[in-house]
Amino acid sequence: MLFVYPIRSAEKLLPASKLQEPKRFLLDESGVKTLELDYQSEGNQGQIRSMQFFRLNDGGISIEITDQFGIGNGTLRRLSGDWPQKIQFRLRLKGLEGMRMTIGKKVFSRDTLRIRLCDPKGKTLEGKHLQNRLGYYEVLIPPNALRGNKEVRLNWVDFYRR
Repeated sequence: MLFVYPIRSAEKLLPASKLQEPKRFLLDESGVKTLELDYQSEGNQGQIRSMQFFRLNDGGISIEITDQFGIGNGTLRRLSGDWPQKIQFRLRLKGLEGMRMTIGKKVFSRDTLRIRLCDPKGKTLEGKHLQNRLGYYEVLIPPNALRGNKEVRLNWVDFYRR
């Protein structure tokens, strides 16, 4: 399932139309495509994966990622205009043992990124993994890293398989 979300207000996003997989776009108020998500909507064994945009109340952007298999990747690409002041990823995974973000020539590993484990309301949770708790992992893109770059590549692993 694929949606375009036109920005009408900081509080509300409305599905506008379906597009061909695997790309998702964020539109500005005049209907211009500003950001694009590029990813495979199915994992290696047919499990569902999705990435979608949400506008935050503070004017930033959140990209929500769900992945039934738990191992995946995607690309956030700027098509026009400036990057939003704040960009965060919300990963709805049971664990997050591996994370890599590549912006231009700079690679950020899980250890160098600001990652929070949050409950469904955004409050910080203690511990390393969600396991059977509700919530998500929140990862902020370092704002200075975006200067002069047009894309962010993200790789994630919930738990390493043996």
